[in-house]
Amino acid sequence: MVSNAIRQPAGASPVLAEGVIVRPMNKDDVPEVGQIHKEAFAGYMNTRLGASYTRAFLRWFLTSKGAAALVAREPHGTIVGYVLGAPIDYGPAMNRDLLFTAATSVIIRPWLFFSQTFWTIVAGRIRSTFNIAPAHKPVFRYPEPAMSLVALGVASCARGKKIGLCLLLAFEDKARELGVRSLQLTVYRTNVAARKLYEANGWTALQEEAGEETAIQYFRYLQDEAIVPGA
Repeated sequence: MVSNAIRQPAGASPVLAEGVIVRPMNKDDVPEVGQIHKEAFAGYMNTRLGASYTRAFLRWFLTSKGAAALVAREPHGTIVGYVLGAPIDYGPAMNRDLLFTAATSVIIRPWLFFSQTFWTIVAGRIRSTFNIAPAHKPVFRYPEPAMSLVALGVASCARGKKIGLCLLLAFEDKARELGVRSLQLTVYRTNVAARKLYEANGWTALQEEAGEETAIQYFRYLQDEAIVPGA
C-alpha cells in the first residue's frame, strides 16, 4: 500500500498521483472538515452533540500545544480528508476546554439523557478529567513523548484513492517533526478497512478481548524502541 503514495522526505507532505496534497488545517477549513467528520463518525457521541460541538472540537486541535491537524485537499480546493492528533494525555484538557459547549449541546438535546452510551461516555470523561484511575493498568507504557491519533476521516466521494494512507503518512511525519517517539490509537474491531491501513503501515495491535464492539488499541514506535512493560 505504501508504494502507491509518493513519499516525501520527513516533514514534507505526501502527494498522491491524482494531485491531492496534505497541508496543515486552518480555521477556515473547520466547516468543511466538520462535514467530513460528521459523515465519517456518524452515530458517535461527538457528532450527535451537533455542529457547534463538532466545530469546537476541531478548533481545539488548532490551538492546543503539541496537537496536529492536517487536511487532504484536491487540486481545485475541495477538502477530502483530515487527521487529528494530540499528546497521549490530551483527554482531561480537552474535556475541560469543551465542557461548556458540550453541556449546552446536551441541554438542547434532552433525548441524549435516555442513552446508555451517553452515560457511559460521561462517566469515562469524568474519570479522565479528574484523573481517576482506570479499572485496569495499561499493558504498555509508551516511550515519551507519545501522541494519540485521535481521528482520521475521508469523504465518501474520495474513498479508494489512498487518501487515508496519505494522511496517515503525513501524520507520522508531523509527529516526528514534533519530536514524538511513539504513537497510539484505538479503533473498533469491526472497522476492518482502517485496521488494514494501520497494520500495512507498521502499526501493531495490542491483544484485546474478542467482541464486535471491542475497541482495539494500536501502537507504533517512530524509533527503534524496546517495549516497556507497564508498571
